[in-house]
Amino acid sequence: MSLRAKSHTDLQTAGRPSLDDRLSSSMSSSNFNRGSRFGNVTGEEVKGHSRSIRRPVRAVRPVSAVSSTGSFLQINHLQGELVRKRKECEDLRKENKFLSNEIHMERIMMRTESELTMRNLRNLNQELQAQVKELKQKLYLSQQRVSLCSRAADEAEGSRGEAEKMRNLAEARALGSQRDKETSERERSRLREELQLLRKEHTDLQRSAALTEKSSFESQLKLDRVSGEKQVLLQENRSTRGERDELRHQLRNVTEEHVQTQTEVILGHF
Repeated sequence: MSLRAKSHTDLQTAGRPSLDDRLSSSMSSSNFNRGSRFGNVTGEEVKGHSRSIRRPVRAVRPVSAVSSTGSFLQINHLQGELVRKRKECEDLRKENKFLSNEIHMERIMMRTESELTMRNLRNLNQELQAQVKELKQKLYLSQQRVSLCSRAADEAEGSRGEAEKMRNLAEARALGSQRDKETSERERSRLREELQLLRKEHTDLQRSAALTEKSSFESQLKLDRVSGEKQVLLQENRSTRGERDELRHQLRNVTEEHVQTQTEVILGHF
């Protein structure tokens, strides 16, 4: 082996450890970053692996101090180190590729899960919107039913009040009829007594003609007065019926206005 070859080999030997150290340091830093992403266990394994593969840099002896046998052994040792470094680099490349594929699969799975979650959320949102719409429709129908029930209750209350008024009026009519009947009975009794008196006085017609005519005239006046009172009562009854019909019409108008006002208030709340 010539001196030029020995010096070239020594230069390669002196330059390779620094390159290997840079490569191992860069790989160890990349493995540390991967370990920080995927967990502490992977980082510790990579750190342990990098620590185990690091070897101390040997000092290169001068060419004059190295024998031919020592340089040959050193070259063999350095070639073995180079093979190991290449194998470690290949292993790190494979590990990097495996981790890249794993990251890619994780991203695909996360994207798929996020899309599935968004789809489920959209479906759930649509279902909730449909339920809200159905509940609003039910609420609107319930409010309509409540308004109808309130209107029916108001109408029933008005009908009850009208029936109460009609009952009071019928009772008043019955009382008036009873009074008229009693008056008629008294008048009939009185007329019967007068008729008996006239029958008794019939035997003395000629003597009591003037008295009979006077009594007949008084009786006619009384009958006219009774007829006039009956006519007045009939007219009062007609006017009372007219007032009752007018009050009933006014009550119906007031009830309709009240129902319309309640409907406008309910619609105003919407």
